[in-house]
Amino acid sequence: MANGLMSLCLIDATEWTPAQIEQILTEQLAEPYRLADNLRTATLYCPRSMTSGDFVAAAVACGINPSTARCRFNETRRWMEGIGQ
Repeated sequence: MANGLMSLCLIDATEWTPAQIEQILTEQLAEPYRLADNLRTATLYCPRSMTSGDFVAAAVACGINPSTARCRFNETRRWMEGIGQ
């Protein structure tokens, strides 16, 4: 993160709260990169078993357009599958 703190990472989590997903999004949206890149990174930090609906709900709570959030989430998950993640 730009401020030197560790970002919340739940990639292997089997349980999480909507607030934790919102925290991941908030942390990544604070980074000085394009929105699409920040959403992709946030997806990488979210639990692998999380659905796009959970991600989109948290993104909407953070002020992100639901279509944008869903597209970046699905794009990133397809990429992860492609590299064996």
